[in-house]
Amino acid sequence: MPVDRALYDVLKIEPSADESQIRKAYLLQAMKHHPDKNPGDKQAEEMFKKISDAYQILSDPDKRRLYDEHGTTKQEDLIDPKLIFKNLFGGDKFVSLIGESLFAAALKNADKLSAEGQSNDEIKSMFDEAISSSKAKKNCTDLTEYSEDDVNTSLHKNIKIMHEYLMAKCSPYVKELCTRSEFEQAIQDEIKSLRSESFAKEIFNAVGYVYKYRAHQVLKRGKLLGIPCVLKGMRDIGHSVSTIYGTVKAAQMIKRSQDIENKSPTDVEAMIMNFFWRETVLEIEMKTRKVLDIYLCGSNGKHELTKRAEAVAIIGELYSTV
Repeated sequence: MPVDRALYDVLKIEPSADESQIRKAYLLQAMKHHPDKNPGDKQAEEMFKKISDAYQILSDPDKRRLYDEHGTTKQEDLIDPKLIFKNLFGGDKFVSLIGESLFAAALKNADKLSAEGQSNDEIKSMFDEAISSSKAKKNCTDLTEYSEDDVNTSLHKNIKIMHEYLMAKCSPYVKELCTRSEFEQAIQDEIKSLRSESFAKEIFNAVGYVYKYRAHQVLKRGKLLGIPCVLKGMRDIGHSVSTIYGTVKAAQMIKRSQDIENKSPTDVEAMIMNFFWRETVLEIEMKTRKVLDIYLCGSNGKHELTKRAEAVAIIGELYSTV
């Protein structure tokens, strides 16, 4: 047992908590008290700093051992609290690939991530709305709210950034300025540079699936039928429906009275976080499909379409193996 458990109490965890539990507890507490969600609230700002300090110490094996043994550790090595939080969500490093960062999405949903101060009925009501929203998407694999005319919307800007990034990344291969092996190495270098970021595997896998399937679909049908555009297959729709129902199921698990009433607030919060992550994956996949539709359908002729689809397929294969 540690000589002082104050830092564990800040994160609301037991001294026996493992690395994953510490990280999850930090995310839950930090999102509640982040200054951007509590502007002008000095108490929340101070609590956010305490949470960040506790996480930096307890997530570092050497600092945690020193703290457990002596109840203290060096404070001068600690990093800016906001930077720690932002980096844990990948910062802005994935914005070119998936648009709005997980950091921004997390803050947007932060007020929904706490089970404290909410009655069971309020939690159930919140997820009734979430279930209805997800079910409404069951026959849709694309972003129906996207419009090329609404250039000032956040969604339009995100799609534009993602599309331009994909264009630039694929251009050397499409224009035959590099070999396949050189292109693959460039993508491997991209993966390597981002692999250590939080949620990197989940993000790469989500994007990779959509890239791989859409590209193979175009290559197969383009060769057989000469169709120079993107067609949606039953497998693609099936995957989207599976993702949606996974999100619905996560919400329904929380909504059941026995799940809420028999679990601690911390456990319920963890379930809520799982739901919002699933919802985030759904949005990533839908935005990626829209970007691929724009990119592949913008090809000038069948040869360019084939080269673009091949480039996307290569990226998808490599992303899927992360």
